[in-house]
Amino acid sequence: MVASGIGILYAFIPFVVTQHVHASVIINNIGIPLLLGIAYCFDNKTYEDNSFKKQLVSKDVLVTLVVIFLGTSLSLYNCFYFFLILLFLFIKELFSSNKNKTKIYIVGLLILANFLTAIFNIYPHLSFRLGSHFTYDYMTRTFVHSTVYGLSIVELFVPVLDHIFENFRFLASLYFENTRIQVNFHSSYLGILGIISFCTSMVYAFKTRHLDDDFTKKLNFFGILSIFILLVFYRGGLLTAFYLFTDFLVLGSHYRMIPWVSCISLIAAAIILNRFFEINFIERSNSLIKKTFLVIVFFVIVGFSLLDFRGINKPFAKESSPNNMDTVYAPQKEFYNALNEHINDNDMILQIPYACFPETRYINKATYGDVWSYLLVNKRAKFSWMAFKEGTACSINSQISSMSNKVEEMLKYAIYYGYTGIILDTKGFKDGGASIINQMKDKFG
Repeated sequence: MVASGIGILYAFIPFVVTQHVHASVIINNIGIPLLLGIAYCFDNKTYEDNSFKKQLVSKDVLVTLVVIFLGTSLSLYNCFYFFLILLFLFIKELFSSNKNKTKIYIVGLLILANFLTAIFNIYPHLSFRLGSHFTYDYMTRTFVHSTVYGLSIVELFVPVLDHIFENFRFLASLYFENTRIQVNFHSSYLGILGIISFCTSMVYAFKTRHLDDDFTKKLNFFGILSIFILLVFYRGGLLTAFYLFTDFLVLGSHYRMIPWVSCISLIAAAIILNRFFEINFIERSNSLIKKTFLVIVFFVIVGFSLLDFRGINKPFAKESSPNNMDTVYAPQKEFYNALNEHINDNDMILQIPYACFPETRYINKATYGDVWSYLLVNKRAKFSWMAFKEGTACSINSQISSMSNKVEEMLKYAIYYGYTGIILDTKGFKDGGASIINQMKDKFG
């Protein structure tokens, strides 16, 4: 019952429901509980000395390797974060006073599986880069990204802007109006239940006695893990310092660590609630009335926490989204259905104004996010969309697009690079593209 209730809460954490995060980011959340479960299981498992070969072919290890492959394949960030967590556990065990060689080997195996999964997933990209005439450096980040898009402790405690309690809304607006970095802070909130359990696990991280007790051991593990995450991924934390001095493998958007922290806090809440129910169900009374009352209390906690996460607004209302079916998808579908009749498989089409992908500036009202609609075309024609920023293709397309005030020049270079057609994104121009359209009609009929 507790696991089901907490699982429901995890599915509706503010990271999911209070902002319009792209689905490719949200999908990562599915693997996080499994990966954290693996970290806990293998760190707290008792191993016999010199039993590595036996463990290697055990069902637990084989199933775990499959789960690691699936869970870390969802995202390079998942792979990176899980690698750091495993590395932390590996070093912790390596320098432990009662270290176990079998455990060290097992965690080392999990690290290797995580690394090989990363190589497997990025191999097509590496192969593409090696065989390409263009350069692709779109993953370039700096230590600044890990500061702006990092994890902040205070944001874990700041309620959502539309919280059900007025005082909480005041606190959220107070923080929002008085801080300069306002990136994803409203999605970091742990909720009242999560905050209590998060702080409790942090306290248990410093408990060195009674670690043979299952309850204490679990909270101690997740408390230590929380401290490690905050030290490493905190905005301006250890990882930022590492990037500053090395400029190596910079993955800047560490706000993606928020669902990991939310998951840990909810697991800690589940451990605490489960302990509470065990005491009241088993040790004190077998009264059916009392059991029913406790179950009702639990469902009230879950229901209130869902409202605490979501606030008073409807997170998935069609009318609340600026990019809904009627205003965006329907017109695009109509346009590309018509275009489909006029192009063939050998065509190559440029969109102007050109916005490179991802995270580049808006051009009037055109954005790098408008890059998926060509998928509506049922032809093998090539399109200029999705040329990555800082790459050669991006530079070429942007240069051609910048000539739009001289249509003859623009067409000359577009044809030179193989383009057979141009799509005009009218919202990218202040005049709705009227000037270019008039030049086309006047000079080319």
